[in-house]
Amino acid sequence: LGRRSERLAELKQKLERQFPTTTVYCHVLDLMDLEAVKKLHNEIDEPLDILINNAGMGIMNADVWETDPAKIGDIFTVNTIAPMALIRTFLPGMLRAGHGHIVNVLSMSAHRPIPGASAYSGTKYALSGYSLAARMDLVDTPIRLTCISPGLVKTELLESAMRSKEASDKVYTANSHLNPADIADNIVYAITRPSHVQIADIQVFPTNLVAPPTSK
Repeated sequence: LGRRSERLAELKQKLERQFPTTTVYCHVLDLMDLEAVKKLHNEIDEPLDILINNAGMGIMNADVWETDPAKIGDIFTVNTIAPMALIRTFLPGMLRAGHGHIVNVLSMSAHRPIPGASAYSGTKYALSGYSLAARMDLVDTPIRLTCISPGLVKTELLESAMRSKEASDKVYTANSHLNPADIADNIVYAITRPSHVQIADIQVFPTNLVAPPTSK
């Protein structure tokens, strides 16, 4: 599930080459379109075994009074409201099937906010609180919910959020950072535990970085 069809096609080819007996289905979707998110269950017939909410966007290197209110709404839609909508869409099928695992990818900014990234930090705090409450609602069900909070990870998000590849490269050069595979490895660990084991929260730091670097 993603908004860039060419990226999805590349991933589909890669996975099907690596796992020849597997068929990968891709759905092009902009998470800003909440009505389309709600209708996803019409396109995906089978209940999901695992739902990973990993999409994200943000604005960094901007003081709170400089952030465009319309952009704040977009950030909350993608980072917070869309994951809630996806969970609401697919959770009933998981409950009927009697199994399922939800993974919400947060950020260390859900625990230690980043100066210059107030809106982004706020969305992650919100999704963290939602996840805690949702886990309480699910306590008498077989559905598990894991939150993973990465520290600095080298992805395209920072370049987009800082609106400058040069600025994001400086952050990565100056600070220890993780790679996407490090986060994927932790997610795989959480979802492969026995059914009676729920890994509720994971915080993952680079070895030499214990707090989010300032984006300013």
